[in-house]
Amino acid sequence: MSTTTEPPSEVLIPPLPNDIGLNILARIPRHRHPILSAVSKPVRSILSSPEFFAARSLLNCSQNIAYLSIVSSFHYHGYWFEVYRIPRPIAHADRNSLLRFARVSPLPVFLYSVTAVVGHKIYVLGGFTDLSRTSSAVWVLDCRSRTWERGPSMRAPRSVSSAAVVGGEIYAIGVHGDELWIEVLDTVTERWEAVTSPVEGKYALVKMSRIDEMGGRIRVRVGLKAFWLDPTNRTWEVAGDVDMLDLCYSGQCVVDGTSFWCDHVGRISYAEIGNRNESRRLLESVTEGNKPKDLYWPSLVVLEGRLVMVWGQRIDGSASSTAGGVKMRVWCAEVEVVSKNGELSGGVLWSEKVLLLPEEMEEMSHNNKFFFHCACLSVSL
Repeated sequence: MSTTTEPPSEVLIPPLPNDIGLNILARIPRHRHPILSAVSKPVRSILSSPEFFAARSLLNCSQNIAYLSIVSSFHYHGYWFEVYRIPRPIAHADRNSLLRFARVSPLPVFLYSVTAVVGHKIYVLGGFTDLSRTSSAVWVLDCRSRTWERGPSMRAPRSVSSAAVVGGEIYAIGVHGDELWIEVLDTVTERWEAVTSPVEGKYALVKMSRIDEMGGRIRVRVGLKAFWLDPTNRTWEVAGDVDMLDLCYSGQCVVDGTSFWCDHVGRISYAEIGNRNESRRLLESVTEGNKPKDLYWPSLVVLEGRLVMVWGQRIDGSASSTAGGVKMRVWCAEVEVVSKNGELSGGVLWSEKVLLLPEEMEEMSHNNKFFFHCACLSVSL
């Protein structure tokens, strides 16, 4: 895996001592770091060092940085971006200036791979290397240095799967045509172990639904049944039939003690953490009124304490146009959640096109044989 970066022996900010220089640099927001890295070699070196991020944590300057992943099957390209929230009043005329996007080194595309965040690292698990071969490979993005490295391969190839993180361990859930439904990675020892399945036989659909934040349990959908997995002793408990919340597509986001999900058409549902009756409700105002339209693969992420939905928008080019084919744009909507009489409601503060994709992803297939996946993750740095 990655090696740590040694602190520079040269002076960071002449004529200040390095401890004072480090204290100053650690207070600068993450979106300014690319500019800082061009100042000098010592500054560029310290920006990815453990000492730098330890100082940010002690000074309470850590930020939740969103990472946007976009995958296209047409050119087999995958793109990653760091997404920064710029501190501005919400009513500012230039709404797109609220977010900034910085390219991260590309990763070889694995269609239908899944992601998990542990500390300052993003793990990309499995997926298709082409339309027929499934991979067991694991790639790891070190968000401090913005570099990719190979991680320990899974015991079984996986695609169209799920991933859950409990106690710093990653649970890879779901596989086609194999009884090894679940395996777990100890990110310290970098070893995978098998987890005994709750029932015998092969199932086409094994999917993680959500995590019980209070109990630390993982809810797993197996066909039309649901089970709870206790990661502490690797035991299973029957959870009954599949409910509507098991059908949600996006990952779980937590804001102020409430979990949020969105499905494939952008409906946002929520449930209180630790609610044992597992009831879920919809954010009605977002669902009925001002929910964005024409969503492709919507995903939720928490950015600076706010709930943000990210999705793609498909644009069909005309045959007479020079570009033609199918194009995709990336949009974001910031959702404000308010509580009144015990009920939550949501409203879209702003909804804008925030990213133009690279040129090679603009010229999509004229036959519409195109897969687009947009996912967003949050990492504290």
